[in-house]
Amino acid sequence: MPRLLRTVALASLALLFAAAAGIFWLLWASLPDHEGDVVVFGLDRPVEIVRDEFAIPHVRARTEADLWRALGFVHGTDRPAQLEFTRRLGRGRLAELLGETALPLDRFFRTLGLARAAEAGLSAYRDEERALLDAYAEGVSAAFARARPLPPELLALGADLEPWRAADTLLVHRLMALEVARAWRRELVHARLARMLPADRLAELLAEEEGTTEPAPAGRARLDFSEPAREWFPELSVAGSGSNVFVVAGSRTRSGAPLLASDPHLPFQVPGTWYLAVLETPTLSLAGGTVPGLPAVVIGRNRELAWGMTTTGADTEDLVRLRVDPRDPGRYLLPEGSEAFRVRVETIAVRGRDPERLVVRETRFGPVVTDVVPGARAVAEPGEELVLQWIGLREDDRTLGAGRSIARARSIEEFLAALADFASPVQNLAVADRSGRIGFAVAGRVPARRAHDGALPARAWTGEAEWLGFLPPEALPRRVDPPEGFIANANERPVGVDHPRLLARFWESPLRGIRLRELLVDRRDLDFEAARAIQLDLVSGAARTLLPVLSPLLRRAGLSGEARAAAEALALWDGTMAPDRTEPLLFAAWQEAFERALLEDEVGALARPLFAARPELPARLVDKAPHWCDDVRTPSSEDCATIARAAFLEAFAALSDRLGGDWRRWRWSSEHPAEMLHRPFGELPVLGSLLSLRVPIGGDATSLSVGAFRALGPGGPFPAHHGPGLRLIVDLAEPGIAAVVATGQVGHPLSRHYRDLTGLWARGDLVRLGSGSPESRGGSMLQRLVPGDRR
Repeated sequence: MPRLLRTVALASLALLFAAAAGIFWLLWASLPDHEGDVVVFGLDRPVEIVRDEFAIPHVRARTEADLWRALGFVHGTDRPAQLEFTRRLGRGRLAELLGETALPLDRFFRTLGLARAAEAGLSAYRDEERALLDAYAEGVSAAFARARPLPPELLALGADLEPWRAADTLLVHRLMALEVARAWRRELVHARLARMLPADRLAELLAEEEGTTEPAPAGRARLDFSEPAREWFPELSVAGSGSNVFVVAGSRTRSGAPLLASDPHLPFQVPGTWYLAVLETPTLSLAGGTVPGLPAVVIGRNRELAWGMTTTGADTEDLVRLRVDPRDPGRYLLPEGSEAFRVRVETIAVRGRDPERLVVRETRFGPVVTDVVPGARAVAEPGEELVLQWIGLREDDRTLGAGRSIARARSIEEFLAALADFASPVQNLAVADRSGRIGFAVAGRVPARRAHDGALPARAWTGEAEWLGFLPPEALPRRVDPPEGFIANANERPVGVDHPRLLARFWESPLRGIRLRELLVDRRDLDFEAARAIQLDLVSGAARTLLPVLSPLLRRAGLSGEARAAAEALALWDGTMAPDRTEPLLFAAWQEAFERALLEDEVGALARPLFAARPELPARLVDKAPHWCDDVRTPSSEDCATIARAAFLEAFAALSDRLGGDWRRWRWSSEHPAEMLHRPFGELPVLGSLLSLRVPIGGDATSLSVGAFRALGPGGPFPAHHGPGLRLIVDLAEPGIAAVVATGQVGHPLSRHYRDLTGLWARGDLVRLGSGSPESRGGSMLQRLVPGDRR
């Protein structure tokens, strides 16, 4: 019997080893192949792809169609699982793989109809543009066909890679536009505040956010602070989720040629949003940041121009309140009568259970979202529904056609002309050309509203929800060769408060923009290193705004012992959120505790999105409206010094409990890593930690080098969730660019290129691209795409 047991044990062990070896082989064999010849159907001529030491591809093609076909191929080779999950997200097909946990997302995207809009949107493109969209899709599909074995994420979930289609490309574009469409969520927050606060108190919270305390111009709806609402949508944008861009004329640079720097801020994730590439044909030369799924260099340069961008923050969407016709629930009320809902039925496949049937109602404004947006049902009054009206659902969007025209532009004038087709999302674009000129333009479609300003959900039955078209291009800001010799934007208001047309009622915080101009205004010798230093600047606008107000309160409050010493160190600090300093940690914990004490007693959980959107708000309330410091939950009357002291002691105690008593040894870096969670497995125990990336960084939401965070508890930690996933600098006196992404080029977790750029990115280093052959810089991976005959 013992011999039998030993035999069974040995056989079981052998099977386990064999299974482990098989799994390891599948994982290893699924790594992307970057060498050799590959037959790609549809190619006009052979294409050469040379990858450098970071697997950044340098594509050399003979025709423009082959160039985009090859970009699709490298995207599909290095990021297949990312492309598949992105496509499934937009199509509302994640629950097929992930089960019930993904149903809320699937319901939302099926209701929104983003995939349907992308399919219909193909007809808006001209024949030559559609041919390039198809070429890109052919390249992705050719890479997908070679992805055998499948990437580990898809293998684990039993998924497959379906061929890529041009409509999938338009879907990726619309998903990116949706990510920066935040006005509708802000409307819900304002409606909830209007329910909780009297008009004068609400005006104190929102006055600076509007950018002016003057009355709204005639003919524009005022904030109706009596509007009823009971809940709010929590997914409000956080501060720091925008971008920085600046462009400097040759009169201010060391080389005498213009210089451009751009770093977009999006949620940290792995695989990352951005993918670097150098693309060349005999007539076209491009280098910069691309996005897997899109045939475009989104931020970068060609031979004559360099361009970068930030999100404008224009209000391109409205929540619309509908009243259901009480005589017929299949209709909704309008000023002229009523109109029938259009109804469609979606069937959502769900892993591990029966499919779900989803009934979607659509209106002239957009789809009914009352039951698929958290809190929306509670916002709607009895007999009402909420609808999302958004420019990203229109079928006539030709933004990717504008991207092609930008890539081919040879002058500022041609660049600005290319923006005529730019629709969504509305962006601030900065540009420089080799002749020495610089420019700036807001591009995209901004609705012209009949009688509504986007502050609160609009009422369909009064007619105020109607859009009358879009603002004419001449109503959008443009500047060419300004006398100051530079243009800068960090998502702050791009127009003055006296601008005659309504682009948005509410704007992002100006703190980063103020710091950016401060660093540029007196410089006459800017070069690459100076531009890099500006991108890496860690001075916190929030600290510089809040500390001069709070520190005097703390001195009067009378601290003692180590808490007093820490407060004194904080008062002397210059606001630089450096990783190796203690003061940023003290400030972040104190700021979080003070903000809670300031507003949580009156607005509860709404304090977080308010301060995230306007980090300068606490200082303004202390200075202009100190009655907010009183805690209405207590019988006593607290002043701002009292709550500043209590918040500091709370923060200091919480930090001491977590990190030990010697506060001088605390460091911002240990509590503030950039946390790049793997999608979709980042939240899983063990596996999520293995696949996700974490690296210490400095900064906060209001420093130019953004590291926007949320405190995970009193005293932290404070992981950064938003920041510059791409940094790029172009000196037009030289060929090529300098750039880096936050992760690596390859999405496969076992690849050495999964995270090999992360260390460079965290240190602020950049990689030179397009200024010489990749072979001379250590590139040795050569791949040739050769035409094949489909017959």
